[in-house]
Amino acid sequence: MVIAVAASFAGTIAHASMPREPLDKIWEDHMLEGKSSSIHIEIKKGTISKSERHPSETRTVTATDAAMLFLDPYGIIVRELGEGFWGNGGWVLQGGRLDNASDENSIIQLYVKVVQYRHSYFPFPFERDAPTDTGYEFFLLHRKKDIPGAAIVRKWTFLPQDVVLRENPHQPLTNPDSNVQAFLSYEPLSRIAMVKITGLTHPFEERVDLSPYIQSTSPP
Repeated sequence: MVIAVAASFAGTIAHASMPREPLDKIWEDHMLEGKSSSIHIEIKKGTISKSERHPSETRTVTATDAAMLFLDPYGIIVRELGEGFWGNGGWVLQGGRLDNASDENSIIQLYVKVVQYRHSYFPFPFERDAPTDTGYEFFLLHRKKDIPGAAIVRKWTFLPQDVVLRENPHQPLTNPDSNVQAFLSYEPLSRIAMVKITGLTHPFEERVDLSPYIQSTSPP
């Protein structure tokens, strides 16, 4: 059973010079806040710009299309490029809420953060994809209804080498495809959440007991 990969994602990127931690904090602060808007944050030379959209509750993409969740309600993208000779390398963190369940005064949520490092590259031909390394982080959250904030119950980290990639021989200028999907189920009687993640090099499924959170008056 894998809870988290101990190695650092940034440590696997030999040429990354931009620190990722400030972007992680911004992304996770917005996740814990849990606003239903779609939030886009761009960092350029230390200046932070933020835009916010209020899309309808109707899903614009499938619930498991993690890389596009930032377009949906509860979606978040934080981006800082500018690295390398061409200035197009850097970090892109995007994702949002995948699913949720309710139990009495509690809300259980599953979020995904797609962690993408874009290598600086010669930007021609224009149809060429930026060379990237992509990993995933999943968060199981507990919220109390009508109380701001959330508690992170579990966090699971999967590095680029944990993801199954599929080359497309007919599109040599595009990056390999991945199909990482995550599913949340919840059993109210036992207060057990089940998280299953597919598209990895190894099967992943974990049961999480939420009774200490749901029985308490506030998130521990």
